[in-house]
Formats: sequence, structure tokens, C-alpha cells
Amino acid sequence: MSAAGDVAAIVLGVVFAWSSVAKVFMGRRWPDSLRRLQLPTVLAWPLVGVEFALAVGLVGVDSWRTSTAIIAAVLLVVMTVVLLDRLRRGVRPACACFGGAAVRPLSWREPVRNFVLLAVAFVAALS
Repeated sequence: MSAAGDVAAIVLGVVFAWSSVAKVFMGRRWPDSLRRLQLPTVLAWPLVGVEFALAVGLVGVDSWRTSTAIIAAVLLVVMTVVLLDRLRRGVRPACACFGGAAVRPLSWREPVRNFVLLAVAFVAALS
């Protein structure tokens, strides 16, 4: 993996680790955030586990970085589509996408942020 790929994997891993840990600290408020986004609350804790597993795969195991970056990109695409759909329909609840660290009404910042993270994931996957 190239230096750019290493840096991209570490940055993305830190983002997913931060996101998952912040959601754990939110406790019961985290599933409520999904409900406000009109998503099944049953996904709340498995999503935290997936994000943490992605962080470990991106930062911890060199041989897993490419496949983990691709999985991260898929997750980012799915979440971006959901966010764009909610914005299109005028649904703008408080988004806790990164746990309690960033609870604010859903806006175009979140999809733009996800596009940036998606670019980072592509660098990590292709380098």
C-alpha cells in the first residue's frame, strides 16, 4: 500500500472509531436518532459494531485494508443515499451521525462530508 493509501486508511479508521465510540456514549439516545431519520432502531447497535470493525480493519490489519475500505465505501454510499432522500423529502431531524459529538439538524453538510469520506475510502482501497 502506498503512503497515501496508508494515511487514507488511518484517517478513515479514526473517523469510524470515533463515530462508533461516540454512539456508545450516547446510550439510548442513539437509537432515537435513527428513529428520527426514519430508520429501524434495530440497526443502531449492529451499526456501531460494523463501524468499529471497519476501524479495526482499516487501521489494524494491513491485509484487510483494501477490502475493508471497499466495505466502508459501500456503507458510506448507503448512508449518503439515505441522507439525500431525507433532505429531498424535507425530513431534517437532529442527526447524530457521529454520536453526541455532532448532534444538529440534518443539512447538506452531512452528504458533503460523506462524499469527502468516500473519496478517502477510494484512496485507501486503490492505493
